[in-house]
Amino acid sequence: MKILHITKKYPNALGGDAVYVLNLENEQRKNSHDVFILTSNCKEIISKTGLYKFGLKDTAQNWDRIRFKRIISTLFFLFYLPFIIHKIKPDIIHVHSVELGCFASWWAKLFRIPTIFTYHAVLFPYKDINFIKRLFDFLFFSLGIFDKIIAVDVNSLSHFGNYYLRAVFIPPAVNPEEFCLNGTQTPSFKKQSSFNKIIRFLYVGRLEETKGLYNLLEATKLFMNYCDNFELYIVGDGSLRVKLENLSRKLNLNNIVKFLGPVSDRIKLVEIYHSADIFVLPSLRDCCPVVIFEAWAAGLALIATKVGSITTICQHYHNAYLISPNNIIMLAEALLELYSDNELRLNLARNGITTVKQRYTWEIISKQIQQLYTEILTQ
Repeated sequence: MKILHITKKYPNALGGDAVYVLNLENEQRKNSHDVFILTSNCKEIISKTGLYKFGLKDTAQNWDRIRFKRIISTLFFLFYLPFIIHKIKPDIIHVHSVELGCFASWWAKLFRIPTIFTYHAVLFPYKDINFIKRLFDFLFFSLGIFDKIIAVDVNSLSHFGNYYLRAVFIPPAVNPEEFCLNGTQTPSFKKQSSFNKIIRFLYVGRLEETKGLYNLLEATKLFMNYCDNFELYIVGDGSLRVKLENLSRKLNLNNIVKFLGPVSDRIKLVEIYHSADIFVLPSLRDCCPVVIFEAWAAGLALIATKVGSITTICQHYHNAYLISPNNIIMLAEALLELYSDNELRLNLARNGITTVKQRYTWEIISKQIQQLYTEILTQ
């Protein structure tokens, strides 16, 4: 089967959609499919056989905002896509961006090629998001002609209205073996007592408003009143980076909080995961963040907020410590409890890796996606 994936981002551009497409592509290649990638002309994106780029040279970060270059590149994509379809002749088109997916679905319909759309981030129902972004998200989604919609957030299914019967929840996944150091099959759990070692907290992701990082810094300041034998590593980049660094200095957290910036090298990222003890995801709003699976696969205990599909995949005190979003006090208490309770940390980590291996590996998830392909092609 020939599969064409269309995505705004692809490694080494940072983003959950980029990692999603790469891992799905690799799993599909293992199953002897011919896989092609059409993606934006971001300077971070690698070049390789079977990968095509469109539009103006830009940065991956600008593809998260409405910018002149993004608009021009999207228009270029509209007229470039039929040439790619004619060249590749795919059996199915799998899109991972709402505006690119909308345009792709029109051409796919003309070429009589089925189109599947993975909706990585639903924007239009949330009033805290910029109105223009929400409007475009809704228009492109409504105008798209998709044979099937994959939602990575189970709660977003209710927003799809007349599209509901064509929508299905399939979460993202991870390759657990990728997050085991030195070829070991299981992560090395951190068994040391918090009294004789520095406990390291870790955040990995975009530095944006919805991720709740202001709250994390404020909670860290409160937590520091009770203990100081800890560190917080923040990995990622985004529009709030300078503001967050300034807030960290204002709160006198310079010796505690380390901003590591974006890390595109997967081996280095795995090493950072393994250097930590506890993963913290203080999102105000989220879908089904793949970093949760990465943290579990690396053997970390997890603190996360009860938003999106997190409440579906996580169980409080079983494989995660769940708190309410936008609650600094609860977040500080969670930091303190997991810092102090070595046994709880270990149990959350063990149950986390079990959850990943049983439900959220790419081997499992890719089979579910392949079943969708087969159903559509045989209709």
